[in-house]
Amino acid sequence: MKNKFGFDSFKNMGTYMSFRGENCEICLEPCLNGCDVAVYDLRQNLLEPKYCTNIDLSSLSEFGKLIKVRRLAITKAIEFYEKYESCKSSK
Repeated sequence: MKNKFGFDSFKNMGTYMSFRGENCEICLEPCLNGCDVAVYDLRQNLLEPKYCTNIDLSSLSEFGKLIKVRRLAITKAIEFYEKYESCKSSK
């Protein structure tokens, strides 16, 4: 059976959320346009450019913003998870 990767896979680190695999870390980091999704090696080097959800925060209700940001961020985090095999073995 495949491991289910999603929002519940992330650990709250205070100002951001993190999923740490064997050789990489996927982070959800708050930004002015919602959330950045980043994938790092264990030396904190970016493996590719950060992805920003780019949500116009003035156009949605608070609840709508949270749902849309979370959906976009998790979709991109799953793409990174699938792309980087070293993320699949979590610590």
